[in-house]
Amino acid sequence: MRVRLAAAVLLAGALAGTASGAQQAPTPGAKEFIAAARKHDSRALDRVQRSGGAAAAVHLRASRGELAGALDTLGAAQLDTRTTAAIRAELLAAVRLDGAVLRAPTGTTERLSALLRSALAHEARAAALLGDAPTKPAISELPIPVAVFGAFDAAVGPDGHTVWVSGPDGSRLVAFQSLEPGTTPVVVKLPPGSGPRGITFAPDGALYIAETGTNIGGNAIGRLLPSGELRHFPLPAGAGAPWDIAVGSDGKIWFTEVSSGKIGRLDPASGQIVEFPLPTANSQPQGIVRGPDGALWGTEAAGNRIFRMTTAGRATEFPIPTTNSVPVAIAAGRFGYLWVSELSGGRLARISRKGAIREFQLPPGARPYGLVSAPDGNIWFADRGRNRIGLVTPAGRVFDYRVATPNAQPTAIVPLAPGAFAFTEFVANRVGTLRFGRPK
Repeated sequence: MRVRLAAAVLLAGALAGTASGAQQAPTPGAKEFIAAARKHDSRALDRVQRSGGAAAAVHLRASRGELAGALDTLGAAQLDTRTTAAIRAELLAAVRLDGAVLRAPTGTTERLSALLRSALAHEARAAALLGDAPTKPAISELPIPVAVFGAFDAAVGPDGHTVWVSGPDGSRLVAFQSLEPGTTPVVVKLPPGSGPRGITFAPDGALYIAETGTNIGGNAIGRLLPSGELRHFPLPAGAGAPWDIAVGSDGKIWFTEVSSGKIGRLDPASGQIVEFPLPTANSQPQGIVRGPDGALWGTEAAGNRIFRMTTAGRATEFPIPTTNSVPVAIAAGRFGYLWVSELSGGRLARISRKGAIREFQLPPGARPYGLVSAPDGNIWFADRGRNRIGLVTPAGRVFDYRVATPNAQPTAIVPLAPGAFAFTEFVANRVGTLRFGRPK
């Protein structure tokens, strides 16, 4: 089967996009924290000159707290790597100088004053480097020209720009040539009832599709080649309902089967599918991703567990501390950690390669779904409950940004470039973009 030529061209083309429409951030950013630290250090300097170092302790501790906040939230400004590193170095120097004054409060007034003036100089340089870097992103939304679609998963094409979106309600895919306002995407029709959900690109440029299916079709893995050729690999007998999909370290295509409680493996060369059951029956596995250890990691929505499966099919499970949390999506992060969204638990969970789990509480009403790790260590997520795109910093601080369309139910999120993301809106049937600008 061949799809229209435009779809094949998009698989290999080079495309781009922008966004507009700023939203407000509900918590302070790096600029606010640096400004507060400078005020506290100025007051500490005044106290030192009036009464000695001991009198400045309260302001010094407060300044160190503000500097820690600035370091924690610096990534939200989404500056280039070199500038971010320079700001971080200035802030860390200020932290060390404040600490030196705290550790030696009986030093001479001249010595303590010199340390504080140096701290203030580092903070001033950090503020200048940060400049007018935006801490509030611009968000825009593009409609999908298919009445029945249900924008679900998203994947960025091999060119690094084209955004592909799955529509299980309409058994279609769309490919956006650009994310600029007014862009009309290419629509790729799949067989009726195929219900595509998870999508991922393989190293050969082919798009693999988890066709969850309905009672009239689906229950297969689809493969769309750069040439436009579309092939389907039916699952063995029984309604496995493939949900999410990933490329394993063995080069095979791995997927979850939400109805059968199994993990499937497709060999693209032979077309053979092998299934591996999970230890917990009826666990409804959903998300799956290649982990930093080469194994496949995933979520069990009904089993309230995270699984790890080797490429040989051996599975280990890790219970999530929060009961009935409904883990759905999973993403690999920095330092060997994996991150999981808890749809009903209103949390993000972080799990180590050894299975140690830490949970991060989100604001009341949060129902996180798709998530992704950014280069700065922030974890970005789509919040279906609060209609927002959010992030959790490495220290657990939460930022979020409202989507303009009410009850859009953002579902998947993918990175486009530093400070730029695309996300799907399942109910609003749109694709959104979130972008931080650049300092002037």
